[in-house]
Amino acid sequence: MKTPGLLPGFAPLIVYGIFAGSSVASVTLALGASAATTVLVGYPDLRKGMILLWTSLCLFGSALFAIGVLGMDWIIPYMGILIYATLAAVTFGSIAAGGRGGGPGPPGPPCPGRTAG
Repeated sequence: MKTPGLLPGFAPLIVYGIFAGSSVASVTLALGASAATTVLVGYPDLRKGMILLWTSLCLFGSALFAIGVLGMDWIIPYMGILIYATLAAVTFGSIAAGGRGGGPGPPGPPCPGRTAG
């Protein structure tokens, strides 16, 4: 069976984009749905240590705690910036680390047409 690739890593972001509205209740619902989607869709990859899914779980879980439990509603207008900044940090961090973002394992094959050295 072929693995779905990076799609499970972006599923929580898609769910958040669909459910998030302009009210506190809709954003709280979207954050809860995104955190649940991260765990349900990405459970095998969470066990493998995929950084994108762990970052999504931390992002949506902490935002849900901050807005739903602590009542920090002032975060809501900045959620888009926070999500995109987190994605950029994961992307640039995994590029800087030289990995593919897929957790532990050997590096991927070299690019075609390039010579080592």
